[in-house]
Amino acid sequence: MLVAMLLVAAVVGLWPYRHALFVAPQSLAQVAEQLEPYYQLFTPSGEGPFPAVAVFHGCAGPEPGLSLSRATWLNQQGYVALLVDSYSGRGLRADEVCSGHRLWGNQRVNDVHAALAYLRTRPQVDPQRMALMGYSHGGWTVLDALAYGDKRPMGALEPQPDGLLGVKAVVAYYPYCEFPAHFATGWQVSVPVLGLLAGQDSVVDVQACLSLFDRQQVGGAALEYELYPAADHVFDGEGSQSRYDPLVAEQALARVAQFLARHFQQ
Repeated sequence: MLVAMLLVAAVVGLWPYRHALFVAPQSLAQVAEQLEPYYQLFTPSGEGPFPAVAVFHGCAGPEPGLSLSRATWLNQQGYVALLVDSYSGRGLRADEVCSGHRLWGNQRVNDVHAALAYLRTRPQVDPQRMALMGYSHGGWTVLDALAYGDKRPMGALEPQPDGLLGVKAVVAYYPYCEFPAHFATGWQVSVPVLGLLAGQDSVVDVQACLSLFDRQQVGGAALEYELYPAADHVFDGEGSQSRYDPLVAEQALARVAQFLARHFQQ
């Protein structure tokens, strides 16, 4: 009787997350068909091909002003920027994803593979010099892409053994680091990672990220991270009211600029 009650409790507890747990598998072509109409591609002035950065928004969604400022900054560094909208083609709302009820980061790994495949077809992109940049839920996403490596991600019909080909660097701003983040179990792909963490994060558990990152470093991962002790979640978002910290935002951008330049030159 007790076992049956525990099973019922487990099922009831997981029921709100059923759409995230039980995902209908899709081919990469099907994912691309959903995403591509909503891609925003920004190209710097000058002659290419250029390095390219695929940018993955947080669970609040592709906020236009914030996304545009990120793309503009990347163009100023001399990089193509691809803004990936993971919601519009799926008909998703921010509250569904922020609550964990839909589209976990491990499913969004398919968006990473689709975005990179798209960039490889663009004549202005150097397919040997690409990077991933994710914010919050997007940070979880890009780190989970490393964790799956050539394994089949959640919601994929088939593995993508060359899915991360050409990726030279990964940047994760204030990522979610707890269950069900797959990268907590380790990374299958060795790509240099820069983590940017907020010491006063009111949304994600920064201590979980610190513990995980420290373990990864001890294990030999090519991981660097910066902890901004007084910063809160979305410290770089000018529209995020009291969370915005212009000094920390500039410090983080300087760190990202140095990190990307170093690894794109290798």
